[in-house]
Amino acid sequence: MKKISKLAIAGISIVLVVLLSFSITNVNLIERRIPIVTPECNSSRVFSGESAYEEVLIQVSFGPRNPGSKGHSDLQDYLKLMLSDYGFTVEVQPFVHKLSNGSSLTLQNIVAKKGNESNGILLLGAHYDTRPISENDEDPEKRNLPISGANDGASGVAVLLELAKLNSKVDPNIGLWLLFFDAEDIGGVYGPYSLGASTYVSTLEDELIPLIKGVIIVDMVGDSNLEIFYERNSHNGLSREFTEQIWAIGSNLGYSSSFKPEVRHNVIDDHIPFLQKGLPTTLIIDFDYDYWHTQQDTIDRVSPSSLQIVGRVLAKSIEVICSSG
Repeated sequence: MKKISKLAIAGISIVLVVLLSFSITNVNLIERRIPIVTPECNSSRVFSGESAYEEVLIQVSFGPRNPGSKGHSDLQDYLKLMLSDYGFTVEVQPFVHKLSNGSSLTLQNIVAKKGNESNGILLLGAHYDTRPISENDEDPEKRNLPISGANDGASGVAVLLELAKLNSKVDPNIGLWLLFFDAEDIGGVYGPYSLGASTYVSTLEDELIPLIKGVIIVDMVGDSNLEIFYERNSHNGLSREFTEQIWAIGSNLGYSSSFKPEVRHNVIDDHIPFLQKGLPTTLIIDFDYDYWHTQQDTIDRVSPSSLQIVGRVLAKSIEVICSSG
């Protein structure tokens, strides 16, 4: 995204040992979970920040996930595997972006669907790619290196994966669609920002638009000093009421110190194409992050507690919106 105007040791070690033995080429070794589905708006499970943190660890273990890298393709395989195991119907939207030098990037959005979309659809999205450069790094020699993207990339994806797990044994009475966007963070390097989200919105069928109850984009939500303000673009028009509804849920859950009901930033992110389509859309982002687009966006900057706060607000939002459908 771009601004126009931020466990113990043993537990981490165990996870890392597991990750070192994990081979994406042998995904059949991952335990398959066959959900027992019940027709509800949400499950009785509680969103776990620790479990979401493990998903950040897994993503970071793949290395940088900028388009064209091995980590990028490994994560694509992992996402499709896990979402399928959680009982979602997984669709892939491939697309190609041509570069100025004549070469091209082969990209894909990953869409996971569940529930009864005839009663309405709630979209939750996050980008899974990471920045191919570190232009904000203090060391000029490191500015051409790809970032680890523990917060900028992995945190939003981790929250969505944990929400998928949370809903693995239920069948929502509205459509719950989880969108994993490619090529959000290539802006200014290989093309525009939010290329995957723009591609997805451009293919939305007209008959689906009236069914969409709202769009929630999640990005950079792992900062230990979590402060999420209204983003200016998503606090206007139809989106204003929708955005305020999510923040009110956060306040009701006791998270008013993290979900702050005041406008702070103008951000170009994956919410913009949805806003331009006229859909009620909000961006959940903590943009006051000191390590944005630097080599210091690493796993030690991510807080399980922050992931849990955002995850529980979203889980409750799903329940509220689903119940109103």
